[in-house]
Order: sequence, then structure tokens, then C-alpha cells
Amino acid sequence: MKLVHKLFATSMLTSIIIVLVLVVIMPYLASRDFANYLTKVQMERLENLIGLLKVEYVSHHGWDQLKHDPRLWERIVAMSQKKADFFPPFPPPHDNNMHRDERGFDKMGPAPLQLPAIPYPQILHRLTLFDEQKQIVAGMPFPSNGLELVEIISDTKTIGWLGFRRPNLSEDPLRIHFVSQQIKRLIFVGFGILILAALAAFLLSRHLLQPIQQISHGAHALASRRFETRIDARSSDELGELADDFNKMANTLERYEYMRRQWISDISHELRTPLAVLRGEVEAVLDGVRDMRKETLESIHTEVLLLTKIVNDLHSLTIIESETMTMEKKPVDILRIAVDVLGAFQNRFSENGIEIIDELPHDSNLKIMGDAERLAQVFTNIFENTLRYTDPPGKMRIQHVVNKDFLNIIIEDSAPGVADSSLPFIFERLYRVDSSRTRTKGGSGLGLAICQAIIENSGGRITATNSSLGGLQIKIMFPIARI
Repeated sequence: MKLVHKLFATSMLTSIIIVLVLVVIMPYLASRDFANYLTKVQMERLENLIGLLKVEYVSHHGWDQLKHDPRLWERIVAMSQKKADFFPPFPPPHDNNMHRDERGFDKMGPAPLQLPAIPYPQILHRLTLFDEQKQIVAGMPFPSNGLELVEIISDTKTIGWLGFRRPNLSEDPLRIHFVSQQIKRLIFVGFGILILAALAAFLLSRHLLQPIQQISHGAHALASRRFETRIDARSSDELGELADDFNKMANTLERYEYMRRQWISDISHELRTPLAVLRGEVEAVLDGVRDMRKETLESIHTEVLLLTKIVNDLHSLTIIESETMTMEKKPVDILRIAVDVLGAFQNRFSENGIEIIDELPHDSNLKIMGDAERLAQVFTNIFENTLRYTDPPGKMRIQHVVNKDFLNIIIEDSAPGVADSSLPFIFERLYRVDSSRTRTKGGSGLGLAICQAIIENSGGRITATNSSLGGLQIKIMFPIARI
């Protein structure tokens, strides 16, 4: 069964259950309340009889006369009926000029409910008079606990109780008519509720399932490698959030698919050149064009070293980006690491005619959370780039700036620089600047990509801009660890 059918069936089943409960319970409650209402009205209309009984009690100083004269009780009851037309209809409106039409309606609305008078014999067989101790004085010999009792008070003293037996309304025509009318109305309302529920369930199921169907179609499209698929999310509820998450996932998959293709293309391109050189050297020796001399072996060895470096860097980058590399993050003095790595490059910078402008403090205590070995690899790669690409005589300056909770380390070198159009791509894997920073310098094109992966794994960020010295400026930002 489809989800739309399940939602529709659930809504309809709930509505049917509610309607059935109303049809079963409401007639019972209406019948009970109607019986209570009739009894209450009838009890209120015993005031005339209670008044006559008070007069009888005062006249004979008690109930003895009624106890010994049952016909006196019958006369008093009959007298109360004649005097007040026992249980008369509700009084007419005060406006005597107001007339009713044949339906019983007047200009003020429907006529009040008319309760019929109860015949005298029925009244007589429902009443019992009790004294103050609830002992039977006159009337039917009913126990007091089975009657509706009305207290008879004279001069703030309880002199007796008038008991009224509730009528059996199970076969009363008025009750039957009232309850049947309520059932008919409930059935009519119930059918209306079911129709409205069916319409609401249909519209709601369509509204809820539309984004789900879009997500389902989108998932099938992604499974078919159509990563450009997107969903138009128009709602702000959970389904809208699900559609947004789907779009983010599709965007990520599309980006990774592009990176995968670019990655394969770049690797193929990078490996093709040294392999072509190796093949040329080997074939030249095999064909007798060149002799197997030391120079030939050195050329082959150089290309093998380049291949080894590319493969090693690719492996390191893959491990870092896949988060399988174990980085022991603990508080480390990042400036101390930079100073130590710079000291190891001191002679090489001097041999290449590059002046070092070291503005780092050698006694700082600024800590960040990271892996000291991997962070040292960051500075090694950056200094290697400076050595490889800076024209002699040149300069390399390193400094730091503390900005609130962040430490910025700035490394910049002299010419040649990097074109503005190349700056956004300088941290991409195997990206090379075509002008001066070429493969002939001996790099693998992965050094800065590895730096970016390590720094971001440590919670920092690295950016590149043009340097005021004429070359490239690398800015590394780390959050300071508060210990």
C-alpha cells in the first residue's frame, strides 16, 4: 500500500471511530440528562403540595392525623393538583400581545418546552411523606433511599421529607422522541464530518507527499549519477528541512564527483611526464642511441625520485582527507615549532640567496591544539615552496599577530608572484601556476593542499594573497588554546 493511501486510510479510520463514539455515547448522555432535567423540574413543582403539608402539620401539631387517615393524604394531594394544575406547562411570555404561529413560534423565537401534566393517580403512586426521622407517614411504602427527597421546613425546623419516585422514562414518548431526534442529528452531522474528513485527508496527504515524492525522484536521479538534481523546497517544516538536506547532499556529491574526475585527470597528467621521460631514456639505451652512462642513470634516478615524491604526497593527502590519519591533538607551542623548522632551513635559504626576516618571538607561550609532527610538516612544505619558487636574491619574512582568541602566522616571500586569477586555486591538489612556479622546479603540486588539510584538521584556516614583498603571502590562523 502506498503512503498516500495509508495516510488517507488513517485519517478516515480516525474520523469514523470518532463519529461512532459520538453516535453511541451522545444518545445515552442526552437521555440521562433529559431524565435528570424532567425530575428536577417536577421536584421544583412540588412546592404547592409542600405548602399544604406545612399547614396540616401546624394545624394538628404533627403528622398523627395523616398517619391515621389515609384519605386525608389523598385529598391534600388532589387539592395541590387542582390548585396549581400539578406540573403545569411553563408560563407564557409576559407580553400578552405576542402571538404564535401554527408551528408554536413567536417573534421572540421558539415556544418553550411544554411538559405535560402528570395525571393524579400517577402522582399519588409516586409520592411518600416521611417525618423528620424519615419514617413513613403517608403515601406509598417506598424506602427513602430510593426516592428524590425534598426537605419540609417550618420555622427553620425540619418537620419532614416529601419523597418523589423518579418516573421510568425508558418507554416515555417524550424521551423517545427527544433521543431519536438527537440520534438523527448526530448521524447527519457524522456524515458531514466524514465527508469533510475525507476531503481534508486527501488534500493533506497530497500536500505532505509532494515533497516526499520529489525527494524519492531525486534519490533515484542521484542513484543514476545525475548529481545536478535539486529539489525545490518551499515549506519551512521538517519536510522542507529534509529537502534542504537533500540539496546539500546532492551538492556535496556533485562536488566530490567533480573532484574525483579532476583528481584522476590530474594524477594521470602528473604521472605521464616522468613516465614518458623514463620511457624515453630506457628506449634510447635499448636502441643504442645512448650509452648506459652515469649521466643517463642520474636522469632516470631524478625521474624516479619525482614519481616517488608524487606517490608519497598523494598517499599523505589521501590519508589526511579521509580522516584515517591519527592526529594526536594536544596543546603545542606553534611558534616554537615554526622557529625550529626555520632553523633547519637556515643554510638552504642562505645557499639560495634568500634573506630571512624572522620576526617571531623565541620565548612565546602561545598554545594551540594540534599534532606537532604534522604542524611541522606544514612549515616544511611552505618553506620548500619558498626555496623552490623565489628568485635569488630574495627575501622571506615570517611574523605573527594575535587577534583576540586567534593567532595569525604570516609567511611571505619576494618575486615572482602569483596572478590574481590563480590565487583561489593555489590550494587545490596538483594545481600549478603556469608562469614561474612550474614542474621544472621539482615540486609535486601537493604541498599546499597537504598544508590546508592538516591546518583545517587542527581547527585552523589558511589563505593566500599577494605579498608586499612582490611574491606570495600565506596566512595561517589558529584558535588559541586556553589552558
